[in-house]
Amino acid sequence: MRHLTFIFLLLFCIFTQNSHALMLAKNYDGRDLTGYLASEKFDGVRAFWSGKTLLTRNGKKLSPPPFWLENLPPFEVEGELFVGRGEFEKTSSIVKTAGDSRWAEVKFLIFDAPSEQGGILERLKRVQIWLEKQKTSVVTLIKQHKLNSTQEAFDFLDEVVKRGGEGVVVRDAARSYEHGRSDSVLKIKKFDDSECEVVGEVEGKGRLKGRLGAVLCRDFLTNQILRIGTGFSDSEREKGFEMGEVLTYKFNGRTKNGKPRFVRFWRKRGEETKR
Repeated sequence: MRHLTFIFLLLFCIFTQNSHALMLAKNYDGRDLTGYLASEKFDGVRAFWSGKTLLTRNGKKLSPPPFWLENLPPFEVEGELFVGRGEFEKTSSIVKTAGDSRWAEVKFLIFDAPSEQGGILERLKRVQIWLEKQKTSVVTLIKQHKLNSTQEAFDFLDEVVKRGGEGVVVRDAARSYEHGRSDSVLKIKKFDDSECEVVGEVEGKGRLKGRLGAVLCRDFLTNQILRIGTGFSDSEREKGFEMGEVLTYKFNGRTKNGKPRFVRFWRKRGEETKR
């Protein structure tokens, strides 16, 4: 009986966790994007607002000051906490600190309303109506561009990158909200990225003697062990990384065996994470 109770509780926890999972994007797979919606992929901290509580993608509660929270809608929305292009580290630093006065610099860029029905534009209607009645500089609705061809998506990507942006997100306009990783939301960037867990370090040689030469990292999606030796700052090479820390790395395509090509370190994932 005790064994059955444990199994029931385990299944309940799994079901509950999955039911609250946010919709995550996949990498662009070469499909025709005609009729899709495109928006800039902002380099911020992914967040979900339940109508009462602000959470990171991983479910960690954030604590903005009251003057910031009072600008949020009384219903579920999700988007990016964003300070500016190229300011991810600053954004991450602010949102880690409860009640930090610098929250005044943070905008909540909304790209979905998970509890609403219908396609993405239908779901965002409630946000649009709410914003028309509010006077707030905190919440902004991310503009969606309808694509008439796949080429338009890549032309838009070029524009975003020229402005200092990270990439583009394209969405199937007709699909309902889905929990977990979905093939109805795709990210397009000039480079690919993935996350991995630090499992070892390699000491450097020559001028890097006594410092970090490379990190051995287990990729979360493929379980491959990668050796990442470039992209680190001098301070990161001096300090190194702890076992189990999560890193985001860049790469450009994959080999025939599925291994990422031209791997380099991008940044360390904190308690908050990107989409």
